[in-house]
Amino acid sequence: MQWYDQFGHPVEWDDTDGTWIGSSRPSQLGEIPVAGGYDPTDVWYPGDDLPPPDHSRHWCGPEGGPQVPDVLPGNVDISGACKRHDECYDSCGAVKNICDANLFNQISAICATSAGSAGLCELYGTAYYLGVQGLGASAWNKTQCAKGCAGCGQQ
Repeated sequence: MQWYDQFGHPVEWDDTDGTWIGSSRPSQLGEIPVAGGYDPTDVWYPGDDLPPPDHSRHWCGPEGGPQVPDVLPGNVDISGACKRHDECYDSCGAVKNICDANLFNQISAICATSAGSAGLCELYGTAYYLGVQGLGASAWNKTQCAKGCAGCGQQ
C-alpha cells in the first residue's frame, strides 16, 4: 500500500524497523489538549491506533452540505477517520495538509484491515483525499476563523 506524508509525497513504511523510507516523522506540532489520548494534528503512521467508528453524527462530508458515505462497500466503516479529520480542522495550530494526509492514510488502513483489496482501499482513500484537498479550504478557514486561530484565512 502506498502512504503519503503531510506534503503529499509518497513514502514507504519499513516494517522491519518501524521507520519511514523517504521521509522523516515530523515532531509534534504543539501542546494541543484533546480528548481520547491522541493529538489529531500529529501525523498518523502505520502502527498508530486506528480511529474507532463513531456514529454520534454523520462525520464525512461538509457540515450542512451533501453527505459523503461514512460506510464504504463491504461494510468498511470510516466514520472515525472522518471524525478525526474534522477534529484536526477544528484544532488551532493544525496543518491542513497533515489533516488531509491523515484522512487518506487512515481510510486506506481501515479498509485494508477490513479485508478490502489494497487497490480498492487506495482508490477510496484517494477519492476522499482529493475531495478535502480540493474542496476543504472553506471548511478549514471557517473553523480556524471561528476559533480565532492564527491560521485563519491562510488556505
